[in-house]
Amino acid sequence: MTDTAGAEVTRVRAVGNGTAEFGEFNGDYGLAARRAATRMTAQLSSEIRRNEKLR
Repeated sequence: MTDTAGAEVTRVRAVGNGTAEFGEFNGDYGLAARRAATRMTAQLSSEIRRNEKLR
């Protein structure tokens, strides 16, 4: 995150992993990617809320 002058205020990181069994994604090939995106979004939101510099 940067301020209006472009100086870095803090750095936030999030990673998402998604898995799907063959029976789950047969015909829905993006299932694992959607699960990973959902987990990453939740983790990013949590990291932003916990970061003191972003309050």
